[in-house]
Amino acid sequence: MPEVSNFAKERQSLKSVTSSACFSRAPHLTKLLSYLCEKYFGGRSGEIKEYTIATDALGRPVDIDDTGSAAARVQMHRLRNKLTEYYAQEGVDDPVRIVLKPGVYTPQFVAINSPTESQPLAARHVSLSRLWEVRNKFQPRRWVLAGVSVMLAAAAVWAALTHWQHSSLPAPDQRGLTSPPSLSPPSSTTLSTALAPARPGTFRLSPENAIRIFPGSDRPKVIDAQGNIWQGDRYFIGGEAQVTPPALLGLTSDPALFETYRRGEFSYKIPLAPGSYELHLYFADFLGPRLDFQSNKVVSDFLVFINDGATVWRHQRFPYTYATHLPLETEKIFKNVTPAKDGFLNLHFQPTANFSYVNAITVYPTPDGRARGIRIVAQGKPVSDRHGQVWLPDRYFTAGNLVAHGLPITGTPDPELFAGERYGNFQYIVPVADGNYEVKLYFVETWFGQGGLGSGGAGSRVFRVDCGTETLLNRFDILAETGMAGRVLVKTFPHIQPDEEGHIVLSFIPIENAACVNAIEIRDEG
Repeated sequence: MPEVSNFAKERQSLKSVTSSACFSRAPHLTKLLSYLCEKYFGGRSGEIKEYTIATDALGRPVDIDDTGSAAARVQMHRLRNKLTEYYAQEGVDDPVRIVLKPGVYTPQFVAINSPTESQPLAARHVSLSRLWEVRNKFQPRRWVLAGVSVMLAAAAVWAALTHWQHSSLPAPDQRGLTSPPSLSPPSSTTLSTALAPARPGTFRLSPENAIRIFPGSDRPKVIDAQGNIWQGDRYFIGGEAQVTPPALLGLTSDPALFETYRRGEFSYKIPLAPGSYELHLYFADFLGPRLDFQSNKVVSDFLVFINDGATVWRHQRFPYTYATHLPLETEKIFKNVTPAKDGFLNLHFQPTANFSYVNAITVYPTPDGRARGIRIVAQGKPVSDRHGQVWLPDRYFTAGNLVAHGLPITGTPDPELFAGERYGNFQYIVPVADGNYEVKLYFVETWFGQGGLGSGGAGSRVFRVDCGTETLLNRFDILAETGMAGRVLVKTFPHIQPDEEGHIVLSFIPIENAACVNAIEIRDEG
């Protein structure tokens, strides 16, 4: 018979964490972590729900109208941050680490490999204790780079990544850490020699012919997961090409987008014909330092200047974002961008702490100056509607599950949009440019009601939909409004604005059974 595990190593790992000085200052988080681990040791992880976390671990009163989701998410987010802090300092040499992935409440116990084992990056790794010494050497002690909050999902990978970042970095510009950076880019004479010259006004774009560039890539052509064709690195001045360690690419939505990057201080001069464009910049947020744990304040990373300062954007990381959002990557969108007088779209990346970087750049033509519509279906493949508009496969979500069904759909000329759904307790965090947007949410009930796949009637599925701090739908019941399964329902919400980080955040919160959505459409109101 197979040996029954007594979880000796895992229990010792839990004891090391809960008895640490780091967790001694957080008794509520200690209790929460112990609760999760004991459920795991007892084989009862399936009992862990947001409601039971709120009542059993956090001591909230029993309330049938309160799922406890908000309290559970906030405390789980804080617990993940506290574990990251612990493993960056006291627990840096722990042989087994506790990992809590976002949206999952069952703990994982990850054994840390010996640094002497043969690994692709072994030559660039050092022991974890040496890692801490290297980081203190390159930065003032008050700027404790306790990893990156994105590595909450993979603490073991974090240790290797942090050394990979800093073992070859020069000391950061201390001026960028102690005083606000200048909002004027340096003159072009201070930059490196142009490595990929370009001629202005020679490029003509169509909606199917966007400019897509992979900074740092020496390949002439790359195809992403959606079949889009990207060009290798070009039009750049200065900086250095870098390759992302393969072990980290699984932390991104599309590994092809983040395989390489350009870092340092650099510029791009992209030739464009006169007109209006939409610019997308992609960043893998585990590549640069972010958070000062001591002050718990935002650490500025770098500035991006568009057309010599006509637009200035600061790339930074906030110590607290969304309760279930793991910001592994940033997609920043700018609309109504035009080429400068010299016929180029000029982008300058100026470091303020260590280095600037960018993983991917896309430029789309937008003749009317409006942001391109965002259309998402809760399916694993794209869908074209009757107008020829392409709806992208599911993206920008956190948590929840995806399911397909074969129920006949009525009340729409585009039944293909409703062939799948995301259900559970989840969010969509959609990057958009500044402006006002119309948001449409597409629903169909396929399980409950007459003709449904299961049993139950109106009141069987009730949930709430929030946009940021505003409630869009409260105690929403699809079946109560449609009267039958398989009949579509579309809810429209005008004048929606993104948050400070440039996202429209849609939260689907269960009240009775799981929340669900079939498709999302976001259009610029202009």
